[in-house]
Amino acid sequence: MVTQKQKHCPICQSNDQLISVHDLYFAWIEKDQAFLSKLPLDYQAIRKLIPYIKPPEIQTQPFWKVIHPDILASVVIFALVYVNFDQALKQAENWLVYAGISCGILAAFLLLRKTILQKFDHSKENRKQEIQKRQLVMDEWLTLCVCFRDMILVSENSNSPLHLKSLK
Repeated sequence: MVTQKQKHCPICQSNDQLISVHDLYFAWIEKDQAFLSKLPLDYQAIRKLIPYIKPPEIQTQPFWKVIHPDILASVVIFALVYVNFDQALKQAENWLVYAGISCGILAAFLLLRKTILQKFDHSKENRKQEIQKRQLVMDEWLTLCVCFRDMILVSENSNSPLHLKSLK
């Protein structure tokens, strides 16, 4: 049986039934039969444990919330310049309409730039705080162990019963 740093279960005080949640989860995902066959539970019992031992999920952000607004604006402006030159070469009478639309979009961005940048910086700060919170949750998940004798989750960092979560 694989043990983690000779950690003992706070209830039964044994270490022979204590398995890292990380090792168990990835052995189940990768279908590592050598590891899973050493466990005292069958495949269906381990499958029932998976919702309890899944790693915390990380939300992804759409690209327009991550890329700086000035970069997005420059891409749009270059696209508008390309369309303007293309229209100027093809049809001279419609060129002024496209140029007017382009100038309007550019003027709107320049007028709203300060507000857009403030919102972007605020969301960037919120994202940074969210990442720090998720990092703490992930660090806690990496220290969790399962005691198969008592069917509990216990944190490797603490022997306190407050850190136990019943799996029965």
